[in-house]
Amino acid sequence: MIESRLSIIMAERKVFTLKSLSDQTGLSRTSLTNLFYGKGDGIRFQTLDVLCKALNIGVGELLQYREAN
Repeated sequence: MIESRLSIIMAERKVFTLKSLSDQTGLSRTSLTNLFYGKGDGIRFQTLDVLCKALNIGVGELLQYREAN
């Protein structure tokens, strides 16, 4: 299972709201909310690129693999 670490990274970077991240990146709050809470079925490469640039991270820091139970 692939999990998002967006909430952790936002806390580490002191980005306190999805609205502020949305304003910074131009990504929709809906897309960010889905990623923040681990909802949805996928993420576009363009979205990953924008988030990684904005947060100054690599894809491997944003997403992690965890074995399903």
